[in-house]
Amino acid sequence: MANWWKCQILSNNTVTIPFIKGDVVFAKNGGEWITLFDGRREAITSKIAAQNVRFLARLNRRETEIIELDYQLKRAARINHECKMAAG
Repeated sequence: MANWWKCQILSNNTVTIPFIKGDVVFAKNGGEWITLFDGRREAITSKIAAQNVRFLARLNRRETEIIELDYQLKRAARINHECKMAAG
């Protein structure tokens, strides 16, 4: 499991990062992309866009487990909802 970081958005460029300047979100590194998650929604952006993010602190193991579980549950619920909408 990758570690999550607590971050602050530095730019209002919602084209690359759909969060507002000053928002505090969680970020997880993955290959050539960074996943941003604010507890409700996620955004996957390129590492180049990470210049608009200030990494504040790495979450400890327990915090990482909680954020990862919340992220996976929200993602599964969204995918399930999208499948139901497509089916019917």
